[in-house]
Amino acid sequence: MIERRIAIVREAVQRSRDARRLFADTLKALPAATILADDDGRVVISNPAAAKLFGVADEAALEGQPLDAFLGRNARDAALSFLNLSTHAPGELESVLQPAGRNVLVRTVPFMGGAGVRVGTIIEITDISELRAAQREREDTLRFLSHDMKSPASSLIGLARLQRDRERALAPEQLSQRLELLAQRLLALVDGFVGLARAEAVDPSAFEELDLRDALQDAIDEVWAVAQSRRIEVRAPLPTVSLLVQGDRTLLARALINLLGNALKFSPQGGSVQVRCRVHRRDVTVEVEDSGPGVAEEARDSLFQRFTRRVHRGQSDPGGAGLGLAFVRVVAEKHGGRVWMQGTPSGSALFAIALPLSSRSSAT
Repeated sequence: MIERRIAIVREAVQRSRDARRLFADTLKALPAATILADDDGRVVISNPAAAKLFGVADEAALEGQPLDAFLGRNARDAALSFLNLSTHAPGELESVLQPAGRNVLVRTVPFMGGAGVRVGTIIEITDISELRAAQREREDTLRFLSHDMKSPASSLIGLARLQRDRERALAPEQLSQRLELLAQRLLALVDGFVGLARAEAVDPSAFEELDLRDALQDAIDEVWAVAQSRRIEVRAPLPTVSLLVQGDRTLLARALINLLGNALKFSPQGGSVQVRCRVHRRDVTVEVEDSGPGVAEEARDSLFQRFTRRVHRGQSDPGGAGLGLAFVRVVAEKHGGRVWMQGTPSGSALFAIALPLSSRSSAT
């Protein structure tokens, strides 16, 4: 009799182990980060996707950890509330993951034991950061189209209506100047928007080997007239050795034009813009330093985002759609590089773009 009871217990234990193994295998196969938490809000078991999302070596590192160790407070509180509810209804909310700042969608489902009693909660966490970023870009684009693009067009219509009033009509020369200014502004907005779209859509596999010095010279030639008109000296000694990179010369030249144009815009009349090329290991860096007032610390993180304008306290809005530096960032990333901005001892701003050198570059 005792032997039979022992056999029954062993069989029950084995079935329990098999069930746990089946559950663990199923959990491991799920593509989304999934966790089983107990009623105290601690991780019982998780899957590799969860370990990857939370940046730990493997799922074992999560076991026994409290949910608030890696979930944002909103997600943690909501998950715990579902744990404490007697209802069997699932729940869902969106939160921000700590500390990575990723947007995540958190879904919770009660995990029922054999007697129909809830023994924990299954929590599925889906990273929707790219989706939210795309939505923000779409909203920014709609704002751009409805405001920035609409403004000069509305002004053109206003001028046309004004000219119908003989008493208020502008003189031909004044009208011509205003029309030209508005048309140039509208064309610049369109050019910036289309240029950014082209940079985002470019295929890096189509890049060809080129000397970055040529693209830099193109950029210097492009801004020469503007620099002369404002008596700003552009100091740009080109290296004597080739700086071969894989890329698109037109895009790289436009990115450098944007950096130079930005430096000229914020440098005072009679000031200077310094351009330097530096080679470090397998990268070449082009630095553009202006002689302007610099950039506030709190504004630096957003400088390379779409529709962000560089404006200083006490200064009027310099205009533009805020796409120039975003274009530079996209071009750099498409070429396997990066961009950044830093302050200088003199208080001015230094913008830099770093690109990987080709293996045949004489600068390596």
